[in-house]
Amino acid sequence: RGMKKKWERDLEMLERFCFHYHAIGKQQAVRVEKKYSEYAIKIEKLNEIGNDDDRSTSLETVLREMRDDLVGVKREYVQLDNFTQRFNEELDYSKPSKRLLVKYALSRINHHYENGTGEMSVDLGMVNLEHILPQNPKKWGLNKEDVEDYVNKIGNLTMISKKINSTMGNKGLKNKLDLISGSELSINANLIDFIENHGNKWT
Repeated sequence: RGMKKKWERDLEMLERFCFHYHAIGKQQAVRVEKKYSEYAIKIEKLNEIGNDDDRSTSLETVLREMRDDLVGVKREYVQLDNFTQRFNEELDYSKPSKRLLVKYALSRINHHYENGTGEMSVDLGMVNLEHILPQNPKKWGLNKEDVEDYVNKIGNLTMISKKINSTMGNKGLKNKLDLISGSELSINANLIDFIENHGNKWT
């Protein structure tokens, strides 16, 4: 189980790196493709080590080297200010090709709120994206032009079961929160707490 945890940790690190560097940062793939190949070859060659303990120790050394290498690449080419700007630009519901990536990002936020226990694994095929402030905000006393700059951004989105989503429509905030409260996802429990702690206001 200990080795599995190590692999899970390093796979999650690779996943986070790909999200930062490729999906959001839009950095050159050629810069890291050679690194991926080199580390894969190093790991494959560990099979030549006969002793299990020695092989495990050598694997940890290679993985640590890989982690340090990729963290350095990320820090050099995807700095925080750049990442934050790109995060807001890329994760936009109005771009259909980005919607699965939006779901992924929200699932990682939910994972964070679950404290990384993995007990509530989100099946992205079973949830829909939901606008908190609706795209047609007439019942909120607004028109589409008032909200067009931010209504489709990830900060105005959550994910919800398809069953709950089908009842949402363009309801006002109170009615929408009543429905969202039926969700089992931690991201939605935190969303409700946030709104309640800010005077039951969203805009």
